[in-house]
Amino acid sequence: MRYVLNGIFLFLTLVFATASYGAELTEESVRQIMSRLDRAVNDRNAKAVANELSNNVSITLNFSMRGQKQVLKPSKQRYISMLEQGWAKYSNYKYSRSNMTIAIKGDKALVSAVVHESMTVQGRNVSGSAKEEVIVELVDGKPVVTGVSGQVSL
Repeated sequence: MRYVLNGIFLFLTLVFATASYGAELTEESVRQIMSRLDRAVNDRNAKAVANELSNNVSITLNFSMRGQKQVLKPSKQRYISMLEQGWAKYSNYKYSRSNMTIAIKGDKALVSAVVHESMTVQGRNVSGSAKEEVIVELVDGKPVVTGVSGQVSL
């Protein structure tokens, strides 16, 4: 009986180890994470956005508006706070992603796309687009966003 229990324990250990460390980054898994992010943004669900970001995500946002340029490098917590504060002020918010390409090399994927946003802020319609690059990596066997950079034009 003891050998049977040891055998079952060994089998379960191998199964869990394979599930945790045998994961592979695929185009489908990258598309799924991007789809979840898009859904979270359209739902204005900052917590769901945060769930897709690694704790050490690197975020760089380059803004260009009327000839003025600004670079923001918020932490994950600050970025989520910025989303919540912004969404609270907007109405008629619309968001979409187009021209998405995915390049996978090993356990890292680079996702390039154009993101379009429009909203009403203080009675004014505002729209813009951003060239966005997202890095998706396997962290503990799970695909997560580890980097985001955007060139935003308003």
